Amino acid sequence: KKKKTKKKKKKKKKPYIEIELVIKHWYRLFSIKRRWIGELSRIVSRYFLLTYFKLLKVVQMQSIAGNVSFSLDSAKIVFSSGNTAQILDIKQEKVIQVLQGHSKDVNDVQFSPDEKMIVSCSADKTIRLWDANSGQVIKIFDGHSDRVISVQFSPNGLFIVSCSSDETIRLWNVNTGNQVKILAENLSKPKNVRFSPHGHLIVSSSYEYTQIWDVQSTNKIHELRADSTHVYKSQISPNGHSVVSALDRAIRLWDTNSGAITTLKEGIPYINDVKYSHDGQFFTVI
Repeated sequence: KKKKTKKKKKKKKKPYIEIELVIKHWYRLFSIKRRWIGELSRIVSRYFLLTYFKLLKVVQMQSIAGNVSFSLDSAKIVFSSGNTAQILDIKQEKVIQVLQGHSKDVNDVQFSPDEKMIVSCSADKTIRLWDANSGQVIKIFDGHSDRVISVQFSPNGLFIVSCSSDETIRLWNVNTGNQVKILAENLSKPKNVRFSPHGHLIVSSSYEYTQIWDVQSTNKIHELRADSTHVYKSQISPNGHSVVSALDRAIRLWDTNSGAITTLKEGIPYINDVKYSHDGQFFTVI
């Protein structure tokens, strides 16, 4: 008689089991207690990143890189360097386009949603729209009276939002190059401005406030003020229902419909950035 051989069950790879267990445990605690679990950042940085992620590529730069943004296919990077914006081909490991025209430092730069254009803003008070293939200037947006700090395309690529040290937030029409409206004036020390993923809302951060604006009506619909005048960064969730904000040395979750605020963690000396995951289930704090 032939011996029956038992089929061995395939075991899950250990890394995936460990990651799954830790994330599920953390998420369960977060769901029950609705508060920040401080150990997560330590686990991610010291365990997951060092154990299960590897450095894919080191690209030697010929100049100092500032603000960096990936193309959607992650094949290219556009970055600021002095008064230029430069496009780097990751596979070739070389700069394939240098966008020259700004007379002072470039503060922010990014691809359009279709990757055909690039928008940049500068301390020279202008916003420039570039052809990503030819490197030629398409339009120059004039209107700000001081350095432009932050700029972003709307998800449909039809509008650009910007904020400046002139204490204003402005909305621009990409096709005409015209200013649509000044959303905010007398905004103390603006830091960044971003569209929501669906494009219906804009969230801005300044030294004193985090504000949410309706794109269609261009009206301010919510405002969150910092008691000790320290707002660092804010980002709206992918579904537009909440904003995570770093202010008053704390992480706060803000419901965009009701305006209700939940404090997740306090007593953080300095926060550099906050970012939602693509599905909106988690966010990271740096």
